[in-house]
Amino acid sequence: MTKIKICGLKDKTDAIFAASLGVDYLGVVFVENVKRKVTFDQAQDIVNSLSEIKDKPKLVGLFADQPLDYVKNTFSKFSLDYAQLCGDENFSYLTDLNLPFIKQIKIFENMKLTDAFNCIEKIQSIGGLVSIDSYMKGHFGGSGKLINLSNAKKIIQKYNVLLAGGLNTENIQRITEDLYPWGVDVSSGVESNGIKDKDKIESFILSVQGVKY
Repeated sequence: MTKIKICGLKDKTDAIFAASLGVDYLGVVFVENVKRKVTFDQAQDIVNSLSEIKDKPKLVGLFADQPLDYVKNTFSKFSLDYAQLCGDENFSYLTDLNLPFIKQIKIFENMKLTDAFNCIEKIQSIGGLVSIDSYMKGHFGGSGKLINLSNAKKIIQKYNVLLAGGLNTENIQRITEDLYPWGVDVSSGVESNGIKDKDKIESFILSVQGVKY
């Protein structure tokens, strides 16, 4: 079954709700100067709210081009399960991080897929997970722009990756049935007016869970 990640959470009630529906990953954003960035108090509330849940989702902290020490300290402070790196972090950065991580790769419209394949293989060779997302200038993710599905399909046929970029309640069932990705990752697609919407969260999750394999 396709794994599900709900990202950009700021409210503990949304985290508890998504966890109750059986998601695999929850994401909180520590990237500076983005609208979904959590305060440390908000992050701690989410961590505390999940502590009593049996089989709780993995908690992912999102970072972008931030100092290694900051990432490591934040990872430890909130007992994160993964650090998701959404910037231009190089391979040396990934190896020096020495933590479980997810590396985001932006898929351009006219990108040479061999470049994406090589990047994915390099990341996976050191035990990292990969998220593929749409490219939109000035955005680290969560833009709502749909990824190039033709390119995504070719990648998904070769590798286990998290699929992100423009997924929402209207398109997720069709995309999941067509591509059968290892995992899907949504943020803006389960929001209304920039706020997480529990009805959309539930619809998204149930749509993915209902796909027949």
